Amino acid sequence: MIPELRARSSKGSDKVEIDARIHGRPRVGETRSGDAGFVRRVDGVTWVLLVDALGHGPLAADAAELALDEAGAFEAELSIDAGLRRLHTRLVHSRGAAAALLRFEAGRVSLGGVGNVELRTLVGPALPYVPANGVLGHRVPRMRSTELELSGTGRVLLFTDGIERCAPLRQLGSLDPDLLCQQLIAEHSHDRDDATVIHVSYSTQIER
Repeated sequence: MIPELRARSSKGSDKVEIDARIHGRPRVGETRSGDAGFVRRVDGVTWVLLVDALGHGPLAADAAELALDEAGAFEAELSIDAGLRRLHTRLVHSRGAAAALLRFEAGRVSLGGVGNVELRTLVGPALPYVPANGVLGHRVPRMRSTELELSGTGRVLLFTDGIERCAPLRQLGSLDPDLLCQQLIAEHSHDRDDATVIHVSYSTQIER
């Protein structure tokens, strides 16, 4: 089953619509994945999280599930830095994980991350994503987050290191979101690692 979410957030006359698709698989030959994607709308805010727990197999999957459980309790007013700190605390006794976290609301997006989860902009202004070095649950020198005003439409792709960094995203970027994710996993992933992709489309209407 492919998780999918469509959400509309508004603030006054400003609106943002989010369409998110998550595709993933465990390491070839295994049944549980240490990668996990999460999309949730709460009180006009849409949270997007991609987690890549260290290693693979059951212990990595347990860590990823802890992260998703914590993210499920995120409030709308929570900041990116605070969200990452909560994930860090929740994962202290686990394998630990890398993660990218985005927070969409009407007219803006906030984002931050820790470790080697990748974020690429396919359409629209490039999102200023600069993850901190470290591992959630183990060592994070300092959280980093940025915020950007949004207008028009855009498409963003997040993926774990089970996907090849040199994947031809420019050539694949015109594909349907589900097909794009499926091709990345089928043709541009590493068999010896878990692999997960989240495609996010947004559309904004900003009244000045």
